[in-house]
Amino acid sequence: MSVMHLSKPSSRIELDGIAKRFGDNSVLHDLNLSIEPGEFVVLLGPSGCGKSTLLRLIAGLEEPSAGRIRIGPRDVTDFPPRRRDVAMVFQSYALYAHLSVADNISFPLRMRDLPWYYEVPVLSGMMPAARERKRSHREQAVKAAEAVGMQHLLHRKPRELSGGQRQRVALARAMIHDPSVFLMDEPLSNLDAQLRSHTRAEIIRLHQRLKRTFIYVTHDQVEAMTMGTRVIVMNQGRIQQDGTPDDLYDAPANAFVAGFVGSPAINLIPAQPAAEGFAINGHVLPGSVQYRAAMGAAQLPRSLTLGIRPEYLRIGDQGMPAQIELVERLGTEQVVTLQAHGAPLRVKLDSEVRYRAGDRVNVSLDWSRVHLFDTEGGGRIETCRGQTRSLKEKFA
Repeated sequence: MSVMHLSKPSSRIELDGIAKRFGDNSVLHDLNLSIEPGEFVVLLGPSGCGKSTLLRLIAGLEEPSAGRIRIGPRDVTDFPPRRRDVAMVFQSYALYAHLSVADNISFPLRMRDLPWYYEVPVLSGMMPAARERKRSHREQAVKAAEAVGMQHLLHRKPRELSGGQRQRVALARAMIHDPSVFLMDEPLSNLDAQLRSHTRAEIIRLHQRLKRTFIYVTHDQVEAMTMGTRVIVMNQGRIQQDGTPDDLYDAPANAFVAGFVGSPAINLIPAQPAAEGFAINGHVLPGSVQYRAAMGAAQLPRSLTLGIRPEYLRIGDQGMPAQIELVERLGTEQVVTLQAHGAPLRVKLDSEVRYRAGDRVNVSLDWSRVHLFDTEGGGRIETCRGQTRSLKEKFA
């Protein structure tokens, strides 16, 4: 696959106090964000959280209600999209059905370089400059198509392409005018699972070759965790956490992030502090006495949520009595859903030992991997974060 030559450096993006309101409805609330040149940043969150609106503000398709946007050295808040030096890839591909792949890819150049009357066959035939520019556009379209592996399909129309091929045409069209920033709004959501995985890898390789700033919007946490060098989790128009995929998975800032990131989802268990540890529905959890002692004199709220990921639970001879309700076999792994002290738990195990619904077992927690959240506020209890290393050593 050829590498298209891009001449300009990547750009830094700064958002300062960005807010967006539609009438009385506030979609974004006082966002501050800096994105370094060449980063692959993923905006992750549920539908309606404001991530696509934020992308459209950066692109210039929407105007902020408050705040400023800088791309590179310029304040572009009041600039139209064509002056922002960005390219956007839409969820719907937005290809012109009557144009070939080559013409779809070169369309941004035609709009930028050629007045409308250059498109009139009789007039353009009389203008050597128009012919030369069209030839240059064609050459650049071929190079962009080669960069995404579509050079052999330049003559086809969009209706003759698969979903993955259409998406690659949209990527090539974004590349052709050499932008400093690529914006992608859920570009893989219309593809099937296998094609999503393949195209995801292609976009990662494209970013590695171009070394440009990529901002990618998705509600799929698998996409976010596998693609982004940095992931920003949003909810209700606010940033919940900004960090690497490992940060989000191993040290979630609050219960929302913990529950949104990870598959299978984290177990979030309502618990109460007890004198000797932590309790679920009046039952003190095995191992919680040592965990509570390791925390020292930390003050805890009355209502807690215990968070532990399914792979850090174990079924064995020790622990809480539980009954298995469901077994999901996933080849070399299985996910077991069970009830323990009235709390539903999911356990991720290898498939060496076969379990069945109705089996009675014992389940234990790896306390070095437990997170505590304030049930009322949802935030992660910071007194536990400083104990992580000592707890891992104590319970290893």
